[in-house]
Amino acid sequence: MRLAWSVGAIACSALIFLPSRVAEACTVLRPPPALKGIPADGETGVPTNVRPIYDLFAADLADPSKDAHFELVSASGVAIAVAARATHYWHFELFPAAELEPQTTYTLHASWIVGLNTVTFTQSFTTGAGPVVAAPPPPVASLRHYRLHEPAQSTCESPSLTGTCVSVPAGTLVQANDIDEFGQERGVTDENGILTGGYLHDGAFFTNNLSGIDQGTNDRCVRLRSRGVDGSLSEPVVLCREDGPLYEIAGRPTLGCTTEGLTRDGTLVLASDPISTGGCTVAGEGAPSAGWFLLAVVAAACRRLVSRRPRA
Repeated sequence: MRLAWSVGAIACSALIFLPSRVAEACTVLRPPPALKGIPADGETGVPTNVRPIYDLFAADLADPSKDAHFELVSASGVAIAVAARATHYWHFELFPAAELEPQTTYTLHASWIVGLNTVTFTQSFTTGAGPVVAAPPPPVASLRHYRLHEPAQSTCESPSLTGTCVSVPAGTLVQANDIDEFGQERGVTDENGILTGGYLHDGAFFTNNLSGIDQGTNDRCVRLRSRGVDGSLSEPVVLCREDGPLYEIAGRPTLGCTTEGLTRDGTLVLASDPISTGGCTVAGEGAPSAGWFLLAVVAAACRRLVSRRPRA
């Protein structure tokens, strides 16, 4: 009984000390709904076969096919019906019922309910001389993995302890689909089970962790395709875990994913940091904290308690 009480006391001590090493939670106010995507408000030279695509999260819209209304109206007052469907994890596409006229200004009218209120948006764009006739070229892309050796201070500002940066040229709209260890590609499918999309990114981005360290998934690769303004996709480029270096990073930096690669506090990461392990310096695990030492003591005490239980 006394041993059990001791174990409980040690456990409580561990809980008291550990929070200083754990990321603090935070609360972020969600911005008001917005129609964020392409074509942008006021854009010119838009192909007549454009397939507009917008951010679901920014719009605060759950099901655009049921919860929203969209319509395109030309400068002369001709209205074109528009269907909407979530074709990607975080994006939805608009499908005009007819190809648009060249050299014409169109106004997109959109409305849906957020909470108890109806939000409405009106934005315009002008078409160019005609449609896009060719699919975009494949993206030029590369991978960089990282592992941080200092716990995050805040879940709002600090990056995950491990992750993967995908570098692509700025202004490239890229569809990304994860591929697991069995070669299965994951993404959004339509009512017939046909893959329609994955994640959509404008430029470089942090993808699902492919570093092989604390992933939480069995993903090994990512398949990338450039997306044209008409919804067409390029030939795929596949990047896998072994295609990118792993950088070991000390401290609590601000990490970025750019066209050039992974950045630390705005500076390009070109090599791993020396990681201190008490008396030595290696590119590997960081020094154990006092909290983890206390957890080890708790575990050892529990093992002793179990070994001393009376046997039946």
